[in-house]
Amino acid sequence: MLSYSSPITTKRRMQYYLDMVEAGRREDSVESPGYWLGGGAEILGLSGDVTEAALKNLLDGKSSDGKRDLVQNAGDPNRVRGIDIVLGPPKSVSTYASMVDDVRREIVLQVDSDAVKIVIEYLEIEAGRTRRGHGGSSTEPASIVVACSRHLASRSLDPQIHTHALILNVGIRSDGSSGAIDNRELFIHRKRADQLYLFYLALGLKLELGLKLERDGIGFHITGVPKDLCKENSQRRKAILKHAGDSAPGNHRAREAAAMATRPAKVTVPKSELLRRWQERGQAMGWGSEKAQKLGDADAALAAKAQRTSTLGKDVPEEFQAKERSPSTDSPGGLAGADPKTASGQRAGKLAKTVTRIGRGRYRLSYRRWGDVIWNQKLALGLVEVRLQMMRPFSRSWRINPASRVEVPTLRIVAKRIRIFEAVPPHLRPEPKVLWKKGFLWPELRFERRQIAPEAPRWSPATKLTLPQFKFGWQWSPARPQMAKPTPTESQKKKQNQTQ
Repeated sequence: MLSYSSPITTKRRMQYYLDMVEAGRREDSVESPGYWLGGGAEILGLSGDVTEAALKNLLDGKSSDGKRDLVQNAGDPNRVRGIDIVLGPPKSVSTYASMVDDVRREIVLQVDSDAVKIVIEYLEIEAGRTRRGHGGSSTEPASIVVACSRHLASRSLDPQIHTHALILNVGIRSDGSSGAIDNRELFIHRKRADQLYLFYLALGLKLELGLKLERDGIGFHITGVPKDLCKENSQRRKAILKHAGDSAPGNHRAREAAAMATRPAKVTVPKSELLRRWQERGQAMGWGSEKAQKLGDADAALAAKAQRTSTLGKDVPEEFQAKERSPSTDSPGGLAGADPKTASGQRAGKLAKTVTRIGRGRYRLSYRRWGDVIWNQKLALGLVEVRLQMMRPFSRSWRINPASRVEVPTLRIVAKRIRIFEAVPPHLRPEPKVLWKKGFLWPELRFERRQIAPEAPRWSPATKLTLPQFKFGWQWSPARPQMAKPTPTESQKKKQNQTQ
């Protein structure tokens, strides 16, 4: 879920985020070291962990070294310093992550980080605006600077994964100049950003861990995680609702006032100690780590684990050894409009099996005809498999048609698939180069250069062969161009050479 704070104007609130950076450096802390996101951070040369000095200078409207003013009112104690966007998954996700081993927990955190990054990219493209002129009379696109910090626990020391994405009040324009951002656009796109976060979070949990999800209000719930345990892990929410009383349901301001009134002071507890407490609580309620780790599919986590383990520095457990995935464990279907190009590249291999191009620059995950395997038996040294498997006979029907969700048990004989090569997936193929185009209201006639063999394997020279041709299609609204990195001046080049 996504929530916005009120604009940060006081030094007391600014100090809260500076203390957050210091807390993230402590060993065995539930708060991770901060990291930078946004095109503006890249332009300003910000990378790696967030430092207190750099964050303080940017909150004051200055460059990270404090030598240059980035906005007109830099250093003004009454200026708006930024907006804090808090992104957190549903309670069942935090409860699941608190009960499983380090391997699965790290995958959950990486999936959450990927979803946060996609939201920031969306807000930068759609809501990244900076004011220009006297009194901010006009606005124009700008790259934003975001300082992120992820926490694993709430103030009541319950499992609650959430990320503070602090959008600083500094925007970098395409010509290299800078100015204050227009906060109104951020609130306009709030609902859409929340939907994107939940969508890519759910998609990542299905693809990387094979978890089954069910709808729960505007969010989702991991199937198999006890809801009673989720309620027990929501002591902070209980305190807020109890203080707000009858006015809590449907009254956001009452809940916000209750949250401030019941806000306890932060208590520092080592992460290892909190994990031990959470797992003992789950064990006492009849849902221990063993049951938690049985959820999902170990084979589905194989590819993710192989790429994520380098960050953990541990050996791959035996349960994650290479196995061939069953078609029933493939990604969910019917997610029209998904753009895997913006998702993490670490999931490109799995997306390649299900992605279908539905338009120029638009993709979706295809419907899968086959569902869960009820029974299976391998024959002929494992080259042939007999399955009793659920089948969706009307999988290609519209999503609004109830028949598209009908499943019937079917006896199926499947031969082992031997792949000699793997073709380039649709969402990773280069877009045709448009040489000339002419629009007719909504239709469009294009003369473009296209690949002759787009489905050729990656190693084949045929992937580079193109052929010019006429194409009649529909006009697509172009994406907002990314902000170009300004060309450094001679003095800046000398400083860079001296530091190197």
